[in-house]
Amino acid sequence: MKIRVFTHITSKYTEESVRSRIDDLIPEFLNDDWEDEFDDINEAYSETGRGEAESQVIQETIKEAMDDTGLTLSDDDQYWLSKEMQEFYEISTE
Repeated sequence: MKIRVFTHITSKYTEESVRSRIDDLIPEFLNDDWEDEFDDINEAYSETGRGEAESQVIQETIKEAMDDTGLTLSDDDQYWLSKEMQEFYEISTE
């Protein structure tokens, strides 16, 4: 089942669309005064972020894929899927 969900995710979501979703969330994980210390938002997030935006997008994508496919995955399978997505999309949650 986890392979089916992974295949669904990788066929539905491009690397560009995943990156765009992450970029849209980044401001939610920065202090309001980030501009006082950093030149741009990506620099601020790379210095202060802890992978929260990436984690949220991965978890939302897994949930959407389970809803789309009608499959339910165990916590272990969702963890596996999260790691596979990080590798496939070249993103880090750390």
